[in-house]
Amino acid sequence: MKFPRNEPCWCGSGKKFKVCHYRRDEQPAVPRWQVEKELASAFSRKTCSVPTSLRSECSGKIIRAHTVSRAQSLQKITRSGHVYSYQMSFKGLDSSNGRPSPTLLGLNKSTTFTGFCSYHDNHLFRPIETGAFDATPENCFLLAYRSLAREVFTKQNAIDLIPSTRKLDQGRPLSAQVDMQNIFSWAATGTEAGQRDIKLHKADFDAVLLSGQYDAMNSYVILFEATPPVMCSGAFAPYLDFQGNQLQDHGDLAAVLDLVTFNCLWTGDAGAAIFTWSARSRSSVEPFIQSLIKISDPDLPRALLAFMFFTFENIAIQPEWWEGLSRETITNLNRLMFDSINPFGGPPLLPSARLISEVQEWKISSRNYIGGV
Repeated sequence: MKFPRNEPCWCGSGKKFKVCHYRRDEQPAVPRWQVEKELASAFSRKTCSVPTSLRSECSGKIIRAHTVSRAQSLQKITRSGHVYSYQMSFKGLDSSNGRPSPTLLGLNKSTTFTGFCSYHDNHLFRPIETGAFDATPENCFLLAYRSLAREVFTKQNAIDLIPSTRKLDQGRPLSAQVDMQNIFSWAATGTEAGQRDIKLHKADFDAVLLSGQYDAMNSYVILFEATPPVMCSGAFAPYLDFQGNQLQDHGDLAAVLDLVTFNCLWTGDAGAAIFTWSARSRSSVEPFIQSLIKISDPDLPRALLAFMFFTFENIAIQPEWWEGLSRETITNLNRLMFDSINPFGGPPLLPSARLISEVQEWKISSRNYIGGV
């Protein structure tokens, strides 16, 4: 098949064919080290995630901000300054035959991102970093804000990587180039829609931060009697509830998806799992939370653990707990993590909590709504 060299390329890049896919099959394949380098560079991007009106206060020094508190939470599950975490890299996937498994990471690398300057990381989040954590509307919001900021950071990194991913068909025959570019276009369209959505949610959260009207947010707080050996922080758009009912259509790219943040941490007195969302997301998140409420206390820890591994990669795991699990449970948890990052794994069904049995210490002490209007 021949294409006019001076016409726009068939791949949709907007470039002329002669400077885009002309003789692409004869070009050397992009080396793996270059892919890793560009991936690392994108996720090392430095920014401060505060609203524009607060940027004049920035210290200018961007730090590795913890999304799970180092002093308050991670120190409770560390061993010699390390926790188990997942590293989503090509190298890591290669070494595990495409099935991710956690590795020991120092606390300065686990659950961190370069998304705040030193001043704002210290100033904004002081209420949840010093002393025992109390599940007030303000504190729940601050946890959520940091989780959402990381999601905005991650989405922008994914956008920045789109041009690099489009080069990965170098050295491939035309049929493979077409297949790969179709996949890249599909992924880029979804990523761009996700970035659009997350910016709208971030604007809502920025408004609350600036106004101090924390009661405008909604939170659902579950407290455990002991330290949760798995901690995480993230934001997600719920597709199904815990009973398998569909909540929103991820395939409808014109729709702005509802979003909820989640944090699992140590408060200083108890373990806590906290969901937080804005009024914009009420129509999908409220049914999601109601489906969670229907789960009995004895079954809830297993459901939450399966949910965390299926939904987030930004998790920290207590070494002694992980190493004490059965091989079957470890395999199941790693499979949940793989299914969550595999774009061809089918619809994101919440897995059965029966896959995990070794969470007896996560005894529930209370469940409560916080804030909300």
